[in-house]
Amino acid sequence: MDGGGKATGVRAEEPALSPTNFDTAWKQVRRKKGDPGVDGITMEDYLQWAKQHWAAARRALERGYYVPQPVQRVTILKPTGGFRLLGVPTVNDRVDHDLLMNRLRLSIADNRILKLVGRYLRAGGMIEGQRHSILVDIHHLGDA
Repeated sequence: MDGGGKATGVRAEEPALSPTNFDTAWKQVRRKKGDPGVDGITMEDYLQWAKQHWAAARRALERGYYVPQPVQRVTILKPTGGFRLLGVPTVNDRVDHDLLMNRLRLSIADNRILKLVGRYLRAGGMIEGQRHSILVDIHHLGDA
C-alpha cells in the first residue's frame, strides 16, 4: 500500500516504533506474502525472530545505525520472453519499510509524494557492491 490515505491501525499519538505500529506494519507485510530475503527468515518464522531480535533492531533504528540487509537476487522469466532480475528484501526490512510509510501517511496527504517516497525506498542503493533497500532514520518521524 504505497498510495494515500491513512494506514489503518497506525496510532499518531504513539512513537513510530511502538508495538501497535509494529503490529500494523507486520500485518501489512504478512498480507502481501513474499519469499524470504538473504537471511532466509520466512513469514512463518518472522514473529519468532522478532521476539528475539526486535529490541536490538528497534534500538538500531532509533539511534540511526540500522543497516538493511542486502536483497536476495532472484531471476524470473518474463511472460514475453527473457529474464528479469528482482531483489527480495528481508521480511524485517519490509516491516521497517511499512513502519516508515505508515508514519509518513499520517503527515503527507499528497498520494503522488507518498508513491515517490515508497518507490525510492524500494529502489535501494549500493553499499560495497551489494544492493540494499533504503530506510531513512524513522526515529525522527512521528514523535512530532
